[in-house]
Amino acid sequence: MAPGRNQITTEISVAHVESGGNTGGGRYFFAYKRDHILVEQRDTTLVFALSEDTSKDFIVETLVSSDARGQLRDPVVASDSRSASVVVVDTTSYLLHIGLIVRNTATMDTLVCDPQVVCRPRPGP
Repeated sequence: MAPGRNQITTEISVAHVESGGNTGGGRYFFAYKRDHILVEQRDTTLVFALSEDTSKDFIVETLVSSDARGQLRDPVVASDSRSASVVVVDTTSYLLHIGLIVRNTATMDTLVCDPQVVCRPRPGP
């Protein structure tokens, strides 16, 4: 994937909890460093990276979406499986439903960690 002209990077922290989590049947908690991601420039690369505080037992398996408007290029997972990136074309205003698929390699649990991503192209020629 060719990198976009612009880049937005956000970290995600993932942890195992006894109860009250927001993914994995309440057994895991995740939080993105940004509450939401607002994409306003065409060909912006989004990078989702596991934080340094996240155990090395967690890896990124893939990034999936329900993109029905052709706003995303194919995602790429880094060779160390600690991040994933995707280029957002950003040609139409759109709420993108994205899921970062994370695996706990110690338990083999699969988690869906979904950031809020909004595309809002700037007016232009």
